[in-house]
Amino acid sequence: MQVKPGKSITLLGGNIEFDNGQLTASGGRVNLGAVAPDSFVSIASGDFGWILGYDKANNFEDITLRVNKFFSDVNFDVDTSGERGGDIDVRGRQILFDGLSFLAATEGLDAGKITINSSESLKFDSTSEETLVFLVTGTFGLGNAGDIQINSPNIHIKSFIEINSSSGSFELAIKSREKNVHFYV
Repeated sequence: MQVKPGKSITLLGGNIEFDNGQLTASGGRVNLGAVAPDSFVSIASGDFGWILGYDKANNFEDITLRVNKFFSDVNFDVDTSGERGGDIDVRGRQILFDGLSFLAATEGLDAGKITINSSESLKFDSTSEETLVFLVTGTFGLGNAGDIQINSPNIHIKSFIEINSSSGSFELAIKSREKNVHFYV
């Protein structure tokens, strides 16, 4: 799925499952929001696409994003790169990334940011080097790379993953002391 530059792709509803596809919004936004029934999500028009507000969302549902590189020649599966790098926003309860790659890069101006919020757990799971999970912001010009922000009470990282924000910042937030970050080698 691809939209015109500066526009947004928004998948908003219950559970979201994404297998072997590509979402491209050059210089725009990609919003993936899995909310439970009876939740309210506000929608506002921003400079580069729709911005969703989850302040009144009661609960969230699950998001599964899986790509099998053996059957796909796609380099980046969620891509907001362009003259101005767009933003990627993912919100859900249990989020699984398996072999998926995000890119929010720019050719000149500041790059976009990647924000991932999980209310229960976030799992980065890849089964081989061919299904490496990438979260990348960067710039090929004079601008700044975008930030990568991950918020989850439980984070499970298994096998091959790369998180890269050249000249931006990477923030990993664990919400409480009772929760853990798990690294599997």
